[in-house]
Order: sequence, then structure tokens, then C-alpha cells
Amino acid sequence: MKKIYLVILAALGLHISIFTQNCTTPISNSLFQQRLNQINATFDATSRYNQARNLAQANCLNSWQVKQVALALNSDFDKLEFCKIAYANTTDKDNFYEVYDVFAFFSTVFRLHDFLTQARQQILQPVTPNLPIYTGSNTAIIQNNMIVYPPFHIRKSMDILALHSAICQFLMQL
Repeated sequence: MKKIYLVILAALGLHISIFTQNCTTPISNSLFQQRLNQINATFDATSRYNQARNLAQANCLNSWQVKQVALALNSDFDKLEFCKIAYANTTDKDNFYEVYDVFAFFSTVFRLHDFLTQARQQILQPVTPNLPIYTGSNTAIIQNNMIVYPPFHIRKSMDILALHSAICQFLMQL
């Protein structure tokens, strides 16, 4: 039971971390241009990437702005990681394909496309746990690695030996 709850919490945590803001309006062009100039003025590739990441995490950007920042980064790897982070706070996600042009290698475009496809599927398909269902038996049964007990009014007359047997069977499966 605890395993299922942990899986659900982890999935929700991933969902929340990927889609943190409800962005509808990007930052102003003047503020964006200031931040982009700061990024371009930085010579160290790691510092440049960190500034770009902080910009994407703290602000809502449109696809054109994401593309401009990605163009300021040196390596395809940095561009890919930045775009993955920026997608969560992008105001026009339907136009995100415009960002594909910044990559030098087609394989990196595929990696970004795969990430976007997976991220969009997570929005459309909520996580549903596979919980056990009482099947009408008057003894405890094992479903999905969990012991399922019958309702209380049936359980009162249940044989303790059957319960013990079900618990032992469950423990042996672990």
C-alpha cells in the first residue's frame, strides 16, 4: 500500500515540478532584452547556462524568447537542457517547434521532440493507481501485491486461519 502511495506522490511531484506556473503572458521585451544581454555578456559557458536556466525558471517566456536565449548558449546539450526547463513556463507551447532551429545536430531535435511528446502526454493522461477491488470473497485475497480484506460485516465471520494463510502467501511473494 505504501509503495502505491509513493509512486503516486512521485508522479504528482514530477508533474508539479514540470508544470509549475500557469503562464499566459511572457515577460516584457525590454526586461527580456536586458536579461539576454546579461547572458550574452557572460564568457563562461556554465555561468551562461545557469543564467539562462534561472531566467526560464523565474519568468514566463514565449517560444521566440526561448529560441533567442538558446541561441546564446554554446553547446547543443546546454540548449537542450535549457529548452526542457523553459518549456514548463512557455506561454505558447503550440509554437515551441520554432525552437528546433537552434540545434546543430538533428539528433538533439529528436531528443527535444521526444521530451515534448512525453510532457504533453503527462498533461493529457492523469495518473490512476491500480487499486485492489473487493471481489465478493469472504476471505482475504491478494491483488496487486496487496492484501484485500472483505467488508467488515463479512470479515466478522472470517476464519483466522484463512487470514493467516493469505498474509503468509503475500509475504512470500515479496
